[in-house]
Amino acid sequence: LVPGPVRTVGSVPVGPLASEGNRLAPVGGDLVRERNKAIFYGAAVITIVLNGQRQPKAEPQLSTIGLLENDDDSARERIRREVWNAIDDMPEKTYKDDDAVREAIRLAVRRAFRELVGKKPLTHVHLVRV
Repeated sequence: LVPGPVRTVGSVPVGPLASEGNRLAPVGGDLVRERNKAIFYGAAVITIVLNGQRQPKAEPQLSTIGLLENDDDSARERIRREVWNAIDDMPEKTYKDDDAVREAIRLAVRRAFRELVGKKPLTHVHLVRV
């Protein structure tokens, strides 16, 4: 086509794409997969503030989408209790590992929601250490 050797100069992604706002996203990608989970199972975000001595600095803050009514205080309290139980059950070494703490809390929240509403929501944990 042109003088010189043949070589690869770039690549073009291929496969099915979904329209996501003003962009295209791979149908099998994380964006579309997480959106589908949130649509069918709901979503929960829990923020927790911990110190080195396992003393709560504040109550865990729980935000949900498509899981609880706004006035469902008993369910929210149950979730908070499960979070503290997960933290209390951790060995000291695990408690110092932020990723392990986040995962233990995430699993506790999902388990509690499965028992409360029959769904395992997309769950994110915001961990703050002070």
